[in-house]
Amino acid sequence: MTDGRIFDYPDLWQYLAGAGKPVVLYGMGDGADKVISALGRVGVIPSAVFASDEFVRGQYFQDMRVMKYSEIKEAFGDPIILVSFASALPDVKKRIIKIAEECELYIPDVPVVGGELYDGDFEKNNSGRLDRIRELLCDDYSRALFDDMRIYKRYGTVEQLFRRTYDSLCEMMTEKLETSNVTDALDLGAYTGDTASDMARVFPKLRRLTALEPDPHSFRRLSENVRNLSVSYPDLTVSSYNYAAWSCDTILDFKKGGSRSSKLGCGSKTVQVRACSCDGLLGGEKLDFVKMDVEGAEREALIGMEKIISSEKPALCVSVYHKSRDLFEVCEQISALCNSYKFSLSRLNCFPAWDLYLWAT
Repeated sequence: MTDGRIFDYPDLWQYLAGAGKPVVLYGMGDGADKVISALGRVGVIPSAVFASDEFVRGQYFQDMRVMKYSEIKEAFGDPIILVSFASALPDVKKRIIKIAEECELYIPDVPVVGGELYDGDFEKNNSGRLDRIRELLCDDYSRALFDDMRIYKRYGTVEQLFRRTYDSLCEMMTEKLETSNVTDALDLGAYTGDTASDMARVFPKLRRLTALEPDPHSFRRLSENVRNLSVSYPDLTVSSYNYAAWSCDTILDFKKGGSRSSKLGCGSKTVQVRACSCDGLLGGEKLDFVKMDVEGAEREALIGMEKIISSEKPALCVSVYHKSRDLFEVCEQISALCNSYKFSLSRLNCFPAWDLYLWAT
């Protein structure tokens, strides 16, 4: 269990409200919008915004001129810097660490979808459920990572975020699974086929792979890559569907974008996509492994494959970073369907705390 004393301190947002220092955003876009919204809840207005030098072109964001880091240092001296974008690039991570050596810096955790912040009240209200999930984790690494994530999400600290990570999904699958036992796999949120390629490379006996991707642009690229995959692995049958994984067969509004962050939603940039339950799509076929990264629809997708999980007990790799409650609710849901799973965690090397996966094996 995490040391309870760490949670005696004010969370990041409470601290910022009383810090008495200028708060500056590093980054623009959707992430910065969410950070500004979270700051507004505690009455904090950011003093400025800056971007990496190569992205500064005299533009404005939220009525603030986008500055360079050197300008921020000159104008504010020693501000509090909030990193408000995501990246997995090593050079960007090095830049973040360098700035953190010069200024007080945090990387706030704001949910990818949904508005419930992981703050002090959230931790207090859900501490019992979080502690129970920790007890279900089967190894020391997973428990330590779980502790790190609880501390990071509450305080936005760099130390907990930049350790205990993997470099690739291939590395995760090789360590977490008996790769020679996987012959039939399911990729939910297949994007352009990068995970499908990883599976074909890692699982030597893979013979059937089903891939679902709802974003129309990403699905076109997925279809092209699937054709190339079939050439490289002639014994492998790959079926790709322009579907969203869901609890039932229906039609849903989908916010397209051609990126990993495309998700279900509403607004001007939406299209209607078919959604399906995997129980219905696969019709009782054999299944050994499921990778699920469906931008916040994990709960619904799991409901749609309850029969598969109960009968086949496939190994599961499910993302648990889109919503604050994912950290405990996804594990609770899977455990209720099959109580013989062993659970563990792993995370890819990126910031903020994205690409955090729960493994059920």
